[in-house]
Amino acid sequence: MPAQEGVNYRESFLAAVARGLSEECDVSIFDREGQLKSNYYLRDIEYVDTLWLPYERWGERAVVGGSEDNFFSQIQMRKKAYWAAFIIVDQMKAVQGRPNLREVNRVEWKTFDNAATLIRGNRSDKAELLFRCLQKGMQHLVGSRRADEWLPELAD
Repeated sequence: MPAQEGVNYRESFLAAVARGLSEECDVSIFDREGQLKSNYYLRDIEYVDTLWLPYERWGERAVVGGSEDNFFSQIQMRKKAYWAAFIIVDQMKAVQGRPNLREVNRVEWKTFDNAATLIRGNRSDKAELLFRCLQKGMQHLVGSRRADEWLPELAD
């Protein structure tokens, strides 16, 4: 499962990605000047979908972190928007994550097929969303033709 930390009030998507990776996986993608490290390349950040939360997770909460007493401070949350960040790293050893053991139990590199196997354990709508994220990642790495051929194999 990729990091899913959410976006704070007045925070850019890239800053939210960096914060989430740092908090959940102890991975730092910014250098001391607050710029993306030279061995990381941000390929894209894009909206994927919005899913209804399971009924037991409906409730009043802040729509974004860091919102004190304003329009965003409390809503009746029933669904959640998902965005995906595609960051290319020059070497796998450049990313040595450690799980925070609260939201993340394990951090490890997986092939697309191995990641898909793990994703199947989610509820079906979320699994489908995560499959699409994997497919988009594959498009960024190896091209659309291979990615289009790969996804139907997951559905059997």
